[in-house]
Amino acid sequence: MLILFNKIKIDFSFKKAISLLFSIILSLITVFAIIKPEIFLVYGYSGVLIFSILGGQGVYVLPFIINRFEPSALIILISLGMAINDSFGYLIGRTARKIVLNKFDRRLQLLINKYGMLGVFILSTVPFPISNGLISGLLKVKYNEFFLATFLGKLTLLIFVYIFIVMFR
Repeated sequence: MLILFNKIKIDFSFKKAISLLFSIILSLITVFAIIKPEIFLVYGYSGVLIFSILGGQGVYVLPFIINRFEPSALIILISLGMAINDSFGYLIGRTARKIVLNKFDRRLQLLINKYGMLGVFILSTVPFPISNGLISGLLKVKYNEFFLATFLGKLTLLIFVYIFIVMFR
């Protein structure tokens, strides 16, 4: 099916359309997970992982739940969940490449093109929702490199947040 969008001719295959729809649905579920995290947290570590996968914002709830769980396991699970969550953005970036590019993304492209995995790592340590997954998908970064850099970036971010929490208790 051909679609004319902003004077850009795009050929969507059925597979790409389903992938994009699936990613959008998961993004909407993410909003619910951010609004009601306690629904997931009552299920212990598995709930924390599911919350992080769906919500992707485990860095914001870490200060409130750090006393309920073992810190190192919690940090690893939240980092893993946040990296999986960023994979949804990666999928959107891979499927909607020509639609999503804009001037802001081009600056981030330069960072990733210049520094590669280190650029993805740097973007994943930023604690607000810049989607390094979206940018990495747009730039066709290999998924395994993207996931590893994102996981390590989220892990680094959460370790610093934990250190900050412990220092100022």
